[in-house]
Amino acid sequence: MDKVLIVDDDKVLNNAVAEYLSQNAFQIFQAYDALEGLKQYTKENPDIVLLDHFMPNMTGLEGLKEIRKKNPTALVIMITGTGSEKIAVESMKAGAEDYVTKPLRMSTLVSLVRMHIDRHRERLENVCRKEELETYNQYLAHNMERVNEAIISTDAEGNIKYINRAAEQFWLYKRKDVIDVSMWDILEKEKVNLSPQKIRDALFSTGKFKEEFRFLRKDKRMSYGLFSASFLKDDPIKAIVTVVTDLTRTKKMERRLVKSERMASLGHLADGVAHQVRNVLITLGGYANLLKKRMAPDDKNRAYIAPILESVDRLDDMVRDIENYARYTRKQEVAFHSVEILATVNRVIKKAFSTGKCKDVDVSLDISPEDIAVVGDSAFLNELFRQIIINACEAMTGKGDLGIKARERNDSVEIRVSDTGRGIPENDIPLIYDPFYTTKNRGAGIGLTIVSRILETHNGTIDIQSYPGEGTTLTVVIPRATSHKEQEAG
Repeated sequence: MDKVLIVDDDKVLNNAVAEYLSQNAFQIFQAYDALEGLKQYTKENPDIVLLDHFMPNMTGLEGLKEIRKKNPTALVIMITGTGSEKIAVESMKAGAEDYVTKPLRMSTLVSLVRMHIDRHRERLENVCRKEELETYNQYLAHNMERVNEAIISTDAEGNIKYINRAAEQFWLYKRKDVIDVSMWDILEKEKVNLSPQKIRDALFSTGKFKEEFRFLRKDKRMSYGLFSASFLKDDPIKAIVTVVTDLTRTKKMERRLVKSERMASLGHLADGVAHQVRNVLITLGGYANLLKKRMAPDDKNRAYIAPILESVDRLDDMVRDIENYARYTRKQEVAFHSVEILATVNRVIKKAFSTGKCKDVDVSLDISPEDIAVVGDSAFLNELFRQIIINACEAMTGKGDLGIKARERNDSVEIRVSDTGRGIPENDIPLIYDPFYTTKNRGAGIGLTIVSRILETHNGTIDIQSYPGEGTTLTVVIPRATSHKEQEAG
């Protein structure tokens, strides 16, 4: 029976989790503060620890570090409050295997605990099975190809002798192109903000080097990593082993947290401004219409009324956009379930065409299989595709070709929306997700800001390729929902 240690000062929650896990064939040990948890860990040696962060005397993060001192391979899942992404990031850096946020979903927690225990046990059992040196070497080489860390082995001069698959993916180099090439030359060529000389000096003085770095990849994406290098122990030729941990996702989470806080503040401010502006527009539009009715048909001053009403309509559209943006910057309950792409896109296209903005646009759909679905909130995804499709139609001034293609990609769904509009200059592409950035005469320029916000909520991504005068392709990736066939097979 797998042993679980629950460390949480909330006795009600601690006991509830303990009862639920025990009903699912786990042996439970409980502690109500971190110090007691450390004693229990030493005494019981549990398979996994559920560790709350906010506790008196010693925080969960401090407790995690003490557990890792006792056992560097300890399996720990942190429990944090909603909106504690920064703490989650710190916990992952300190060695936590995963984290969950309160309020806890018991069924999800059981699956998560079992999954991590099984994975951890499998790793340990695999190591134990490799008794013979030759078998162990094969196992080691195989696992170096599977690990997420980029591994590079060089001779004492820094000439590359081996890189694993993760290194190829991180650096965007093929293995055959870098064997016997100087690692120091590559670092200088890629303009990595690490000094090769500094690395060499550290290696020959202390035998090791570790430092975070950043560099611009060949695909123009900024990446971040932790560069660790050391001499291979007891090796007469002084081979250097370099391990690069990809920190891009961690840095992205940190930036997302900062951006989320900034967007929420901006949304609150914009909502207040929009409310005040709408009051003025109602007054301005009302009096303009009243003047228009009171003027004689041949009154020359009637020519001034039309521009006023047109400006009121344009500002009213902008206020509506701002209010919509403010709604998506606030925390909302998201109801995740399986959402079919084809039905959602057809529904959005029908509404978009009813506005007249896509009147002369030819639409082609290539969604395979037809029942392909993602995990998401229907209302949020409707708004996501509405913003993308309306933007595409406006870029084509209501006339052109709109293509929507969806395909399964492992555990995700990739949706590409292409138009034949005016395109976006390369220098403007990094700005299009910023709120209130627009090159159009109408609207507030928050459509793609809302799209980006929704995708953050859905653990999705967005990428854009655009060429002025040729058109734009937006690629959205969202986690895939389990199909009916997969559910029946499972």
